[in-house]
Amino acid sequence: MKKRLIAVLGLALVVLISAALAQNKGPGFSTANGGQWYDRSVALVVGISQYGNGWSSLTEPRNDANRVAQALQAQGFEVIKLTDTQASRANIMRQIETVIPAKVGKNGRFIFYYSGHGQTEVAARSGRQLGYIIPADGRMTGGTDDWSSYISMDALRGQINNKIPAKHVLVIFDSCFSGTALTKSGTMTGNVNYFLGQPAINVLTAGDAGQPTPDGAFSYDFVNAINGSADGVGGQRDGYVTFAEVGTYLQAQIPAKVPGLSPSFGWWDGTSQMVFQYGGSAPPPPVAVKPEPVPDLSGYDALAQAEQQKAEAAESVKRSKQKAAQSAYSKVKEYKESASYNKSTKKALYQKFLSDYGDKSDNPWYDEVNGWLNQADAPEGMAWIPGGWFTMGCSTGDSDCQSDEKPAKNVYVDAFHMDVYEVTQSEYQRVTGTNPSSFKNCADCPVENVSWNDASNYCAKVGKRLPTEAEWEYAARGGTTGARYGNLDDVAWYGGNSGNKTHPVGQKQPNAYGLYDMLGNVWEWNQDWYDENWYSQMPERNPVNTKNNSLRVLRGGSWNFDPRNVRASYRLRNRPANTTTSWGSDVPGTEFYSWALLPFYPGEIPKRAALFGRYRAKPCSLRKSES
Repeated sequence: MKKRLIAVLGLALVVLISAALAQNKGPGFSTANGGQWYDRSVALVVGISQYGNGWSSLTEPRNDANRVAQALQAQGFEVIKLTDTQASRANIMRQIETVIPAKVGKNGRFIFYYSGHGQTEVAARSGRQLGYIIPADGRMTGGTDDWSSYISMDALRGQINNKIPAKHVLVIFDSCFSGTALTKSGTMTGNVNYFLGQPAINVLTAGDAGQPTPDGAFSYDFVNAINGSADGVGGQRDGYVTFAEVGTYLQAQIPAKVPGLSPSFGWWDGTSQMVFQYGGSAPPPPVAVKPEPVPDLSGYDALAQAEQQKAEAAESVKRSKQKAAQSAYSKVKEYKESASYNKSTKKALYQKFLSDYGDKSDNPWYDEVNGWLNQADAPEGMAWIPGGWFTMGCSTGDSDCQSDEKPAKNVYVDAFHMDVYEVTQSEYQRVTGTNPSSFKNCADCPVENVSWNDASNYCAKVGKRLPTEAEWEYAARGGTTGARYGNLDDVAWYGGNSGNKTHPVGQKQPNAYGLYDMLGNVWEWNQDWYDENWYSQMPERNPVNTKNNSLRVLRGGSWNFDPRNVRASYRLRNRPANTTTSWGSDVPGTEFYSWALLPFYPGEIPKRAALFGRYRAKPCSLRKSES
């Protein structure tokens, strides 16, 4: 009997059969006498974003596949690309077992790239991890895997060994690495001709088992590596990029951008390395393989001095590039903060900066300016909320936490836009023709007395939806980890300062995302059905509870509630048809919208609360948000 380890992985598998590339980026490298190192270059690229049969859809695999396919075509590969429903189990295996062997011979090279879900089993007796990739028609029913519908790593490795007669094979997993072992060590350094003359299967992984892989990051750096960024890592630039240089480059780049992620590389078979050529002339003719001579120990001091000078020179160049980027950043920031320039002018400046200083290793301000560009692209009145990981649920040290806020869990949500302010009475009346609010004569106050059903109908009218519970909390926290994103009196209208009424939106301080009234003023409806034990069973990426149990979730607290209820992690629930003056609405954009709840009447204890959940990531709320 086997114990299943569930992991939602962005899994990218690349199998490359390599030798020297032609000077003109043709199908293979040419030797000095006109011969071919590779007579043909073929790639099978698979990216699955759209899943069914119990598997959730993903955002990046299709983009990963397009990115890798384009890079390989530029290096002379004939690319066969399968996306979504094309990438069935039968079609993937047919390509590997029949189509590819007919295209690539012993002197050819081949790339197989996979990006999609992955799954891992652990054998109960041996403890061996068994890895699988999930094709588009892979099936999971009620949480139970149909292993026969998946493709095991053992089967994939066996078919590559048995069917594809290529010289070099490189297998790349852009995912947590489990279920397949690196079984051999190989030659780390040597003459390019030695590598080109010997067969091998190289393996490169984005991370160890259990480490989340960020969407897109690994494929970007892999493409940069084979296009020359990895040339000379640990040595001298020569116009070629070896497998070990790619692995060493990624081990330096990825952890610096994604703490906790640790790429690794090794061998399945052979001792040689795949070689990429990104420029320069073809390699010299092959020479007889000789044992490398023992270095003259008397030359170590000279070598150390030369390498030290090389490192210092590289560091000097890096400092120079950073200084130039910093000067440009300061100038762009001046324009950003100036009221004399319109949005289109500022966007053009952001784009120029990102183009001129696109290497993140020399530009620590890249992500910040990219965020400005995304915000500049946001619809009027909306804020850009970058996607990312956060701890959802009870904050560390928060003594007010309830049992349904536990256990806290690391969760990832995609990026999205959200309205800066809650949906007001005037906005709601303009769209629906009615104003159900009890606090009248306040057009800029949040609308209240709206049920979950009312909120959803409003969202439908404006082409949006309510946010998920995870999206709402991610947006409300604004990058913070405590119970609130600021001092309670500074950021929220609640029972201790509201004067028993709602207040116009935007009077309190916003959070770091520029969102107002995420806490207090009115409750906000969420997309999810309420489940007291949801946190112990929800998935890690974009969780949303769709199981009907009669109650919907509300978040944020309102004008007449105690401080213990006005926290980022506090959860309220009510029937979707109920309404009160403590619930209103927030509306996000394309993905979700959240409704801000309207306040209760002074002194009234409502028996049926209708709270709108304010979603910032893919929800429909009366605080509009788009993704």
